[in-house]
Amino acid sequence: MERRDFLGALAGSLAGLAGCTGADTVGETATAACEPTPPPMPESEPGFPAPRLYPDPPAQLTRESVRSFVESFERAHRFNSVLADHVDAEGHSATCR
Repeated sequence: MERRDFLGALAGSLAGLAGCTGADTVGETATAACEPTPPPMPESEPGFPAPRLYPDPPAQLTRESVRSFVESFERAHRFNSVLADHVDAEGHSATCR
């Protein structure tokens, strides 16, 4: 195995495991699985658009139903992320101060 191939595989393996061990110190055995991070859901503020609701996963998993779900989820996630980033705790736009 070439050095570059080995280093690439090693880096990919380590990146894939990052944050999922549940261990507090090096050498400690992992005891917990990764916890999913909830998607952003900013609060509705007067003068701003309402956050978008996330779609429910499809009951039947077909290529088209999964594609539609992923596209809808990503649109809602992007919209809510931008909305959360641009509204501060008092409900004011960070760009309009």
